[in-house]
Formats: sequence, structure tokens, C-alpha cells
Amino acid sequence: MRLVLDTGIIIAFVNEEKDKSLKSVEKIFELTKNGKLQTSISSITISEIYSFFYKRREPKKAVGISAMIEEIGVMAINLDKELAKKGGIFKSKYAISFADAIILATCVDVKSMLITYDKEFSPVKDVQILRPEEFVEMLESPIKMKCGCGGNIKEIHKEIEGEKTKVSVCDNCGKELIDMDEGIRAQKKVRKGKNG
Repeated sequence: MRLVLDTGIIIAFVNEEKDKSLKSVEKIFELTKNGKLQTSISSITISEIYSFFYKRREPKKAVGISAMIEEIGVMAINLDKELAKKGGIFKSKYAISFADAIILATCVDVKSMLITYDKEFSPVKDVQILRPEEFVEMLESPIKMKCGCGGNIKEIHKEIEGEKTKVSVCDNCGKELIDMDEGIRAQKKVRKGKNG
């Protein structure tokens, strides 16, 4: 799964902003460091971080954040001519800053979702946009499947030819689906029992 982090995510995390979901950001960094997520930032984010902390007369913090991002394994996507063009198009399409337009262009370019606190991205429909806690919740919640009738699919265990087998059942129409691997496993056991 690919993500692009907005600048505000990193600044809020480093500044330990109490009103932000820091544990979710920490989880994203942990999954990135462990190779379970492909997390990127736009190179414009590095520029924004340096600007933010230099204005606050904290240049060492900017350097430290840059090193931390690299150590975690967050990739910086460099701004090139094509990204600049896409950024210009997004700037004309939405009421967002140039930096945010470049970040949005980066998301589209690397086919990823954007993780942000910034409400400025609200009207954007070109990429999936989530807050960090929404993203982590999505990762941790089981996938909810739907039947063609609109009912929810739930997993049950059912005995089929003397074998306990996982079956997916629609809670509305009652249709049953057997996982192919489960069905093959059950068939092999039944055949083995008949031949043995």
C-alpha cells in the first residue's frame, strides 16, 4: 500500500501536537520502517519543513527531521518538470497552495493515497484522502464484504461431508460461498478417508 504524507503530519508529530492523532502517525512510521508500507513525501515537504523550523529559529530540528524521515524509510519524490505541470493543473483546479498542489500531483504520480490533517484538500476527488487515524483504522478493521443482494457476508464454520469447513454466508439472502482452498482441503480429506 502506498501513501504520501502531507507536511502537516510530520510537523504535528515532531511538535507532539496534542489535538492530533500522534499514535496513528507513529503506527504509520513503524509500518514504513518495517517495510509493510511504502510511504513517500514530496520534496516540497522537505522545503516546507525547513522553512517552518528556520522561521522558528530551530534549524537543527529541520535537519533532525530530515534525517529521521530518511531513517524510517520515507522516500522523497523529487519535483521534476512533469510533476510541476501536474501541480500547476491542480492549482488551477482547486483553491489550494502551490505546495499542496505539488503534494497532490505527487500522490497522483505515484498512485497513492494522501494522509493529511489539512482541510484545504476537502474538495479534492483525484486521490483518496484520509486522516492518519482513519488510515490506521482502515488497516486494522477486517474487510467487510457485501453480497449482490446488498446483505453482509459473514464467516461461519459448517460441517460438509463430515469435515468442518469455513463458509461465507450472506446474512440477508442466505447464499453460501465456500473458499476455494477450504473446499479443496475438504475434498482431499474426504477422498483420503474413502481410499484409506
